[in-house]
Amino acid sequence: IEAIPEPATTSTALNPSIKRKNFTREQVEQMERIAMNNPNPGNLVTEQLSKSFNRETRHIVKWFSNWRSRKQPKTGKVWAQQRQQLQLQQEQQQQAQQQQQQQ
Repeated sequence: IEAIPEPATTSTALNPSIKRKNFTREQVEQMERIAMNNPNPGNLVTEQLSKSFNRETRHIVKWFSNWRSRKQPKTGKVWAQQRQQLQLQQEQQQQAQQQQQQQ
């Protein structure tokens, strides 16, 4: 895992004295590549990333949790729609077969 430049800091809306570090584009891209292969990386991977990014491990773990929550509902919704369409097609085929048998 390669070292990536330090991200910019921003103030939080509720408390301007608290500085929040955003992940850089390179860091996000690296974590997305990992998440695509393994959405639940183990302790070793998250610790390596935290050292590489100079961030706390909990921030890395939270990023992966947020990534999963953003990605999975869309996939699940699409899957449910496809499953409904398939069931409807199967029902229509069965009805067509029954009508042919009755004739």
